[in-house]
Amino acid sequence: MGAMNSGVLDNDGVAVGVSHEMFLNGREEGGGGGMEGLHEIFKNGGKNEFVVATGQDLEERKKLLINNADGLIVLPGGAGTFDELCLVVSLRSLRLKDLPIVCVNIDGFYDPFAEMLNKANENNLLYYTNFEDLVHFETTSVGAIDWIEAKIDEKNKATVQTEQKHNEARTSIFSRFLSGKQKGKSGNRNTMREKQGVQLVSMLLAFAAGVVLGPKILPRRG
Repeated sequence: MGAMNSGVLDNDGVAVGVSHEMFLNGREEGGGGGMEGLHEIFKNGGKNEFVVATGQDLEERKKLLINNADGLIVLPGGAGTFDELCLVVSLRSLRLKDLPIVCVNIDGFYDPFAEMLNKANENNLLYYTNFEDLVHFETTSVGAIDWIEAKIDEKNKATVQTEQKHNEARTSIFSRFLSGKQKGKSGNRNTMREKQGVQLVSMLLAFAAGVVLGPKILPRRG
């Protein structure tokens, strides 16, 4: 995690940290707490963001981890990491979230998890016919980053193409509608009004496309 944060900082990125208040107030087992355990990039302020979850469990923190995420890279970890991984895999399986997920499977760390998913798939317990469509595994951190970036780019391009097709279809429908309304009137007058109508429709569609696509060009957080 520290190396990841340092990499973000070295490449002029923005890191968003999410922790539970219990780790900052010294309530975790063994005492301690406070800001001492935070990575330096969060202690120094600046453009990096640190979010504190509250509550008697980790549910809020898990929601905050997923919010605004374009994809998820899961490093080797303990019980908390397993909990978070199972949650996002379950959400993707049920199609409640459409986030690409990749596990950094160093030294076969996630082999047992992959075996469990494969076994569940063989027994028809998964909604996906191929469990690797649900979660992907890479043996290196570089491979995980390359895979997740390719998936996010692919998803963004598909979204833009879909919006373009919708806009083209709407323009075609409005053009036919305007053409039909002008039928029977003089040719010059008909052409002028049709051009004005198409220009108005194009302006409206351009505005709508800006509203739809605007949030997608914001810098990714995290």
